[in-house]
Amino acid sequence: MKTIQVPMGEDLLTKVNEKMRLGFKNRSVFIREACKYFIKSLEEREKEKAYIRGYRKFPEETQMAKVSSKLSSQIMSREKW
Repeated sequence: MKTIQVPMGEDLLTKVNEKMRLGFKNRSVFIREACKYFIKSLEEREKEKAYIRGYRKFPEETQMAKVSSKLSSQIMSREKW
């Protein structure tokens, strides 16, 4: 594992220190987890953008949308919320 230095403003550092006390072993663990979460979020956004591009290129036909909607509502009604 590599060690890096990250300059951080006082306000952000204070918030990090406050939040890391919620169960993180130390500041390094908190920052690593925050980076993983942020990267995952960026990857999800990229997947959404790819889905939108694909949908625009090959839009859903009206009849298929109706069938999908009906099936979805049947499945969702059986879920225990």
